[in-house]
Amino acid sequence: MGFRTVIAKAICCLALAITIEPNQAYLWDWRGIAMRRFGRAEEAISSYDRALKLQPDNAGILDNRAYALVTLGRYDEAMANWDKVLEIAPNYANAYANRACYFALQNQVELALENLQRAIELEPEYRELAKTDTDFDGIRGDVRFQELLGN
Repeated sequence: MGFRTVIAKAICCLALAITIEPNQAYLWDWRGIAMRRFGRAEEAISSYDRALKLQPDNAGILDNRAYALVTLGRYDEAMANWDKVLEIAPNYANAYANRACYFALQNQVELALENLQRAIELEPEYRELAKTDTDFDGIRGDVRFQELLGN
């Protein structure tokens, strides 16, 4: 069974679960994740919005929503979501890591390094992830990036 088939089945299962339990934010969040992975980012955002109506201060859902916004090229909105994530949960490492990727892609090296450093401080595994994440290719040669990764 291929990846797209599995995701399509997950979307069907989540649709059924949502008809039974429409007020469960986690189901809408999971539907958003499945939709984004299936290439339906607009529908993912709608799912995240439904989840956020139920749990407006859920940092994980906001972070997932930001990722879907990036998929659509809506970078300013994504950054606003990550800012809100960090207001709600100042130690949410994934938001720092995602911001670092965004800034690296924009060649804003200082901001990329600051955010990556904070992500690594909170969750050291981001050091290893950054070593192969292609979002950092544009700044990979920077000495400060190399030092941060321990190379």
